[in-house]
Amino acid sequence: MVAQGRDPDQLEIHVGGGAIRLADGSVDFEAAADSARRSIDAGATTVIYLVKNFCRNADDVDGFLDWLISLKNQ
Repeated sequence: MVAQGRDPDQLEIHVGGGAIRLADGSVDFEAAADSARRSIDAGATTVIYLVKNFCRNADDVDGFLDWLISLKNQ
């Protein structure tokens, strides 16, 4: 990186975060948050979540967004 004129301290590592589901099909938000924390601890700088993986219909979106906001505030 340095040879290319880049600063290694500015490297960003993006990983995808998946929905972890319970036996009843609902999302285990705590397990998904734990997975995100482990990714960050391992060096990820950004965890990307796709709404479609967490929300089966439009009624699920508000809860998903609330959860995302809670992650930022942890």
